[in-house]
Amino acid sequence: MSKRRKKRRNDDIDEDDELAINDIDKDGDRDEEDNEDEEESKSKFAAEMAWEDEEFEDEEKRATKREATKTILGEDLKPKAKKRRLTPEQLALGEQLIYSSKSAREIEEWGWNRYTNNDEGLPDWFVEDERKHYRKQLPVTKAQVEEYKKRLRELNARPCKKVAEAKARKQRRALRRLQTAKKKAEGVLENENLEHAEKVREMKKIYASAHKKEKKKTELVVMTKGKKGKMSRPNGRYKLVDRRMKKDLRAMKNKEKTKGRGKKTHTGRGRR
Repeated sequence: MSKRRKKRRNDDIDEDDELAINDIDKDGDRDEEDNEDEEESKSKFAAEMAWEDEEFEDEEKRATKREATKTILGEDLKPKAKKRRLTPEQLALGEQLIYSSKSAREIEEWGWNRYTNNDEGLPDWFVEDERKHYRKQLPVTKAQVEEYKKRLRELNARPCKKVAEAKARKQRRALRRLQTAKKKAEGVLENENLEHAEKVREMKKIYASAHKKEKKKTELVVMTKGKKGKMSRPNGRYKLVDRRMKKDLRAMKNKEKTKGRGKKTHTGRGRR
């Protein structure tokens, strides 16, 4: 009897263990499902918030953001296409293309003509000559081409930003010098001890010094063995000098000074 009871007890314990394990597995599955549901709800909420933020942004920002998300492998490794400057004729032709669909269609039809050929193995001089003379007249007016030529001339004549800033600084300095010269001239006129001729002379000197051209100072940077390759570039004009150059310049100046100082040869009657 004792053996049968023990066997029943063992069977009961095994059944209880299996039920407990099943319950744990079910609880784990429920927790995983709950976590997945929470992650889905969070992702939906984040997507809705991002969409609301995007609605308040400008169209350009939205477009740039969407383009930035598109990553193409090997896109950075591709060489960037060089920008080509269009001629006035090409610019006028582009204007006709965007003018209307009818003009664009006419230009496309104009492109197919008896002058369009793609022969290979021709000499360079022949190809260059055909490019100039063996071609159809462009479907643009002279007025359009001249207008674009005028625009290009204006762009080329316009100075760059740095040059314009330098000219403006130069003008400001000249104006400042003239203002100081004017104050000095007023002081000379108010001086009663000077005669009229002396006042005129002094005023001429003042305005001559005000209109004098500025001398560009060149800063000398002395190079030594210890400082070689470690010198920082100074502002403005500069000149690199060293001891060897100083000695060479001194020798050249001395040579110019002593030029033509040779022994004088006496010309006269010799011994008879």
